[in-house]
Amino acid sequence: MDLGNVLIVYRTKEKKRLGKILSILKSKNIAYAAVERLKVKTTHVTGKDLVIAFGGDGTFLKAASIIKDSTPILGVDSNPGTREAYYSRANVNTFSQKINKKFKIVSLQRLEVSINGKTLPRLALNEFLITTAKPYHTVLLCLEGNYLKSSGILVGTGSGSSAWIKSAGGKKLPLSSKKFQFVVREPYIGKLHTPQKVKGILEHHKTLHIVACMKSGILVPDSSDDVTYFNKDDKIEIKMSEFPIQFVEV
Repeated sequence: MDLGNVLIVYRTKEKKRLGKILSILKSKNIAYAAVERLKVKTTHVTGKDLVIAFGGDGTFLKAASIIKDSTPILGVDSNPGTREAYYSRANVNTFSQKINKKFKIVSLQRLEVSINGKTLPRLALNEFLITTAKPYHTVLLCLEGNYLKSSGILVGTGSGSSAWIKSAGGKKLPLSSKKFQFVVREPYIGKLHTPQKVKGILEHHKTLHIVACMKSGILVPDSSDDVTYFNKDDKIEIKMSEFPIQFVEV
């Protein structure tokens, strides 16, 4: 891969650790732009050969969310040993060696969601959460014709299956799996109500259909602050996006 120009996305608190990475890029005559993750936009990716997410998984997911084309992304753990950094296949100590190696690119699937036929702009690399704005309220949803009471539904990808969904009882899928899955969180089972299906794996071409049965709720991609509200009888559809992320697996 010819690295002539890269974009670095970082957290403000990690800025003081950027120096080592920038010095390595300068020594290799690689041009760069560094943008704090709360300010980064899709336009920052234009003309870049690589996006470097400098931080942890939160920074990686934010950086991935602004990539709408085939620009690859590399995760660099800014403070190794202090976080999971699942997507960071390099860190501040190994970056020089990793940047010299031939990159292996893996396509990671992303999910898209629409509400009443309108597709939302942000894709999910890990998962979508469908729940209520108040976590102590019951979530009432109709999932593929199956009425459910629960604390919410997680719908996630293969790359996201080792995180929240796995903890909620889902199945760990291969990193580059083209399948996706749903898990109903804390399903309610009572005298008058027994859910028919609380988890499942869907093929790449399938669409998950959900209808809101409560007054209002929220939909959240990748545990972000990008919250979308929906109302009773709104129709939510989740499916695989046509725009996977090109993940650098060094």
